[in-house]
Amino acid sequence: MAIQNSDLDCQKCGEGEKLLRGCEKEVSPYCSYGESYTRCPVKLITRETMIYIKIYNAIKTMKQLYNTGGIGDQSAKLVEIFNIIDSEISRYNHRKIK
Repeated sequence: MAIQNSDLDCQKCGEGEKLLRGCEKEVSPYCSYGESYTRCPVKLITRETMIYIKIYNAIKTMKQLYNTGGIGDQSAKLVEIFNIIDSEISRYNHRKIK
């Protein structure tokens, strides 16, 4: 599963969706992506994390590493972040299969 940018794009939510999803304030719990939320999931993601998700998606789409060279030429931080994203995607896919 790739993390779709459209799934995390507030511009694509209408006013009604924003109210139901808890964009501005907590709402009654609702289920999305197999998780229960009282706020919009996007509100749980920091700006820095969103940037890394976008970089991750671009790298997966282009099939090219962020820095030239091999995996050893990538920063340890970037490699760890991508490992975390991969783990979360695997965890999501595993739950989805059950």
